[in-house]
Amino acid sequence: MYEIGKKRELLWFLCFFVLTLFLFIPRTIFAAGSTEADQAFQEGYRFGKIMGEVKGERAASQKEKLDWRSAFTEDKGNLNKDFGLDQYSLTYKNYFRYGFEKGFQEGYTQAYTQFSTQKKLTDGEMGNQHGEILGMILGTIYGKEDYDKGLTNLWERHLLSEMQIRKRYQLNKDTKQYIESFIKAFINGYKEGYVTAYRDTHFQNHLQPMQQAVEEGQNLGQQVGNFFAHRDWQQLKANDWEASLKEFEKQESIVYRYQLFLESKEYQMGFMAGFRDGFREAYIQAFQERRESYGTENMNYYWVDQAPQKMILEESTVSFQKGQPVTEVKEVAFLEIPQGAFYEKIYLGFGKNPNLFRYRSFPFTPSSDVISINVIHSAPFIVTHQPLILSFPWHGNERVGIYEQVNGEWRYLYSTIQNQQVMTELSYKHYSDGTYVMMVDDSYQEIKDLYGHWAQKELYTFLRRGYIQGDQQRLYYPDAPMTRGDFLALISTIQKWPLSSKVDLSTTFHDYGTFDQYNDIITYAFTQGYVSGYSDGTFRPYQPMTYQEVEWILQKILKKSDFTWDTMEQRLLNKKFIRSKSRWGKQQLIPKSEIIYLFYSLQEENILS
Repeated sequence: MYEIGKKRELLWFLCFFVLTLFLFIPRTIFAAGSTEADQAFQEGYRFGKIMGEVKGERAASQKEKLDWRSAFTEDKGNLNKDFGLDQYSLTYKNYFRYGFEKGFQEGYTQAYTQFSTQKKLTDGEMGNQHGEILGMILGTIYGKEDYDKGLTNLWERHLLSEMQIRKRYQLNKDTKQYIESFIKAFINGYKEGYVTAYRDTHFQNHLQPMQQAVEEGQNLGQQVGNFFAHRDWQQLKANDWEASLKEFEKQESIVYRYQLFLESKEYQMGFMAGFRDGFREAYIQAFQERRESYGTENMNYYWVDQAPQKMILEESTVSFQKGQPVTEVKEVAFLEIPQGAFYEKIYLGFGKNPNLFRYRSFPFTPSSDVISINVIHSAPFIVTHQPLILSFPWHGNERVGIYEQVNGEWRYLYSTIQNQQVMTELSYKHYSDGTYVMMVDDSYQEIKDLYGHWAQKELYTFLRRGYIQGDQQRLYYPDAPMTRGDFLALISTIQKWPLSSKVDLSTTFHDYGTFDQYNDIITYAFTQGYVSGYSDGTFRPYQPMTYQEVEWILQKILKKSDFTWDTMEQRLLNKKFIRSKSRWGKQQLIPKSEIIYLFYSLQEENILS
C-alpha cells in the first residue's frame, strides 16, 4: 500500500490530523458552510479509509479472501473509545460511524486489490508499517485526552500489553515475524503519538487563544476601519487612519466596547494589536477604492445634438449591516435636454464637482452633492434654444431649492417639486459651465400675497434670494408702487454696494433728516452718480418711482445709455400677458411686481449681478 520512503510523512500526517481533529472540533465546532452531519461523516470516512487500507493490505498479504465486512466488524466495537465519540452528540456519533464504515470499505477494497501490483514488503516491514500507524493513532488520542484531564505526561499509562495488542488487532493468526514487528512498532508509534499529542495540546492551548485574539481583533478592526474610511471620504476628511482610530477609541474604549475585560491580559494585548492592524489595512484600502469609484462615476460626457436626451448621474453608496459593507447604486441628479435645445453638436459633462473642498461652506443646509455641468466646446459658451431641466431626488419639505454658484456665492434658482424631485430650468440664452447644489433654507419668512400673482415666480425667487421680505403681517403688496428709497435698497442688496457713512449729505438735501435706514444707500448712489435730487433740493426717499425714473437710473447703474423700459413692456405682454401701465406714459408709477420682473430678467441675462 505505502512505499517505505513515504512512511514517516504519512505517520506525521496522521498524528497532525488526529490531533487537529480532537483539539479544535469540540470548540468550533464546524467550519462555515458545513453541517454537523457532513463534518462527522467526513472525519469518520478519513479514519475508516486509513484503517481499511491497513486491514486490506494485511489480508491480501496473508492470502485471505476479500471480506471487508468481517474485518470491519472486528474494529467496529472500538470506535467510541478509540475516537472519543462519547463527547459528541448522537448525530455526530451516528454519522461518524457511517462515514467510517464507507471509508473502511473503500480503503480495504482498494488496498486488497492493489496489493498484487505493488512492491512486496517482507512480513517484518509490513508489521513495522502497520503497527506504527495504528500505535501512533491510538497514542495521539490518549496523549490529548490525558492532557485535557490534567494528568502528567506518562505515555505508558494506557499502553496496551503485548497480549492486549495481539487480541485487539487479531495478530495471532499472522506470522511470527509480522507479529513481533507489529508489536514493537506499535509501542514506538504509540509513544511518539502520545508524547507529541500531549505537548502539542499544551502548546496549542496557549497558542490558540493568542492566535484567535489577533484574528478576532483583525476581523473587527477591518469592519470598523472600512466604515470610517467611507465616512471620512463622504465628509471630505483627509486620509488619516490614525486620527479616525483615535476618534473611535475616544467614543468608547475598545476594552469595554468588545468586553475584553472578560479575557486575560495576553488576550487583550493580542486583540488590540490585531484590531489596529485590521483597522489600518481596511481603512487605507477602502479610502483608495472610494477615490477610484468616485473618479469612475464622475467620468460622464454625453454627446449631445438636436435630439432629446436625459442624463442620469449615479453614485455607489455603502451601508454597513452587522459589520459588512452593502453597496447600493443611487441616482444623484438628472439633466433633461429637450429636443432642439442645442443646434450644434457638443460634449456635455455631467458629474460631481471635482473641487469639493471649495464648497464646504454653505449658507443653508446642503442636501445633495455639488454638481457641475461642463460645456466641452471651443467657444466659452453655447447658444441654447430651449431651457435645460436640472433635477434632484427629494423626499423632504418645500423649503428646499436648487442653487447656482455665481460670483463665488450661491444664488437660488426658482425650483418646483414634482414626483419626489426638485427641478429647475436653466434658461440662459448663452450657456457656459455651471455649478449647482440643492439646499434647504429654514430661515426665510413666507410672503402671503405673492402666491397666485402673475409675477409669483419672480417674487418668490427674490424672496428666496434674500432680496425682498414682507412686513409684520407677512405681506409685500406687489401691485403697490415702489418708493425711491426701496428701489435703491433693492439694487444695493442685489449688487452688494460697499456702503459707507463717510460722506455727509446734510447740506446737499433739505430732507436729509428723513433718510433714516436709506441714508448710506442714498449716499453711495449719489456719490456714484446714479441719482440726483429734485430742483427744490430734496431727494424724497418715500416718493413712488415712475417708469421714467427707473429707466434713467438703470442707464447709469448698468452703464447702458440705450437701455429703455420699452423692451421690458413688450416682454411683459408677450410672456406674461400683462399690459404695463407704461403704455399710458412713463410718468406713471411703476408697481413693485414689474420692478421685480425687470431685475429678475436682467439677472437671467447676466446684465445685473
